[in-house]
Amino acid sequence: AVRGSRRDFVRDMSRAHAEHVSSGDLDAEAAAWNDGPDGEWGSRLGRLWRGWPRAATSELPPLRARTATRANFAAFGELVAESEDGELYDATAGGIDASLDLSQGPPRLYLMRLDGPRELSVSMITRHQRVTQCLGALGEEKDFYLVVHQPGDEPSVGGLNAFRVPPRHFVKLHAGTWHAGPLWTRDEHRTFVNLELADTNITDHDCVDLVAGSIPLLVDAAAS
Repeated sequence: AVRGSRRDFVRDMSRAHAEHVSSGDLDAEAAAWNDGPDGEWGSRLGRLWRGWPRAATSELPPLRARTATRANFAAFGELVAESEDGELYDATAGGIDASLDLSQGPPRLYLMRLDGPRELSVSMITRHQRVTQCLGALGEEKDFYLVVHQPGDEPSVGGLNAFRVPPRHFVKLHAGTWHAGPLWTRDEHRTFVNLELADTNITDHDCVDLVAGSIPLLVDAAAS
């Protein structure tokens, strides 16, 4: 089971790091890391990795990734494909658009450049409870993988689902959907369109480490 203290602890660490990045005060963070295992960050990491049970990966089967569709992704969010100019808004189950909730603060739409490749496996998942985050890869033929779990306070290994998001699509995650990724096997770098709130990574970033090790994804060898 996921313990609330562990979840809150990881969130506090993520928030502290985001505040350092926002203020540009990385020297103080570096000094905290260099204080050793008894320093502020070292002692936090020691507490993080001790005392909380995690599932062992030796008996866990790999996650088989499915190509996301509007229907099979519905429990976690919405898959949005290209539409013709002039098509009217339709966010129903059979529609083409995403139903967004950006009411909890100023939205932030930005291009997120990530280093890669990123191993097709999962050990930690995160969630944002105050926003319907959207994520899509730039590039005509760029797909990616995402591991998701339905919203709730007690995510489990058994509730994980892996999806391939095809090229020229993006996903909207329901508020509170747990997720890991984006993941891909080719390219040193990739750029993603990310829509969230201005303070999502500071005030609305819960992380949970589900397993000791990682769970690999089973994917089509032709995909990336």
